[in-house]
Formats: sequence, structure tokens, C-alpha cells
Amino acid sequence: MVALLEFIKGQSDQLLQFNCDLSGLLGISTSIVLVASKVVRLGLKAFAAASEPLLSYLLGIKKV
Repeated sequence: MVALLEFIKGQSDQLLQFNCDLSGLLGISTSIVLVASKVVRLGLKAFAAASEPLLSYLLGIKKV
């Protein structure tokens, strides 16, 4: 599960960089893009945290 969280963090970091690059190309305010990226990152983290118990149950993983 830690690997999944690390993967999501890496993906959200890449998304943040892409959004910053895109905002520069389109002339969009970077602050708007940063806020949107933070919302996406929090959403991904919330999804990962919520899905962890379900995945553990489905895969039969027991926490020690």
C-alpha cells in the first residue's frame, strides 16, 4: 500500500509540473493552476486512503 501512495504522490507531482508548464504556455495565472493541482493531489490522496482498507480486505492482507 505504501507503494501505491508513493506512486500517487509521484503522479501528482508530475501533474503539478505539467500544469505549471501549461499555464506558462497559455498565459494562465499560475496561482489558479497551483490551487487546482492541490485539489487534485488531495483528491488522489483521499482516494488512496479510502481504498486501502478495501484493497487490504479483497487481497486478504492483514495489518500487523
